[in-house]
Amino acid sequence: MQNTLKVYDLGMKKIVQELVLNKQYPLIKLIYSISNNKLVVVQLRDIDKSSQVVLYELSKNLNQIKSTLFEFFQINSCVEFVQDQLVLACSDGFVRLFDSHRQEIIVAQRCHNEPILNIKINQTNSLLLTATHDQIYIWNIEDQFELDFSSKIDNISNDENFLSLEPNKSILFALNRTGFCLINLKRQNTRINDEYLLDSSVTFNLKSSSHMSVLAVANKSGLIRIFRLLNKF
Repeated sequence: MQNTLKVYDLGMKKIVQELVLNKQYPLIKLIYSISNNKLVVVQLRDIDKSSQVVLYELSKNLNQIKSTLFEFFQINSCVEFVQDQLVLACSDGFVRLFDSHRQEIIVAQRCHNEPILNIKINQTNSLLLTATHDQIYIWNIEDQFELDFSSKIDNISNDENFLSLEPNKSILFALNRTGFCLINLKRQNTRINDEYLLDSSVTFNLKSSSHMSVLAVANKSGLIRIFRLLNKF
């Protein structure tokens, strides 16, 4: 069975392109859109815990630009820092700053003694969030991408899609074992309304406007709940 990347045209309502990916890396971990009309595809190989990062150009068709192999760790999540630079959350507990143009690691810093499952950055590139199976760490980003530990949040679920930042990047939405909570990163990481109790919640997506946010939360049984959150943070 081939690993494929399919491009679906919402206007035409059909698949307009299908690319065959490297079959030596069978697990497609994530697909991430970055600036300058580029797409990042991360593939994993479990047998030797390695990763492949493939960069595509988004034009009329997807065209592969570059491909980089990482032999000694797997990439669980990534986020764009500045143009052509990605922050990688890695299975060996390191955060790595990767220059996709030069295809090299610029900075590597150990942040955890266990795999980092997810990573997020705020709008001003001043705060970085790293998540393990049960904790979220908040880091201040200093010069030369040096990470200075600020604080941590305990008792967070081990799902890999569990944290999201709203557009101003000051409110954190995080799933935990019984539901989700809102955390204000500007007020000493205080929780807002502490907890919304939900059953077996596994992932969510957030869409926001100037006056409210719409939060969709899905659980393992296939139920999706829609919340309208007024911005009273």
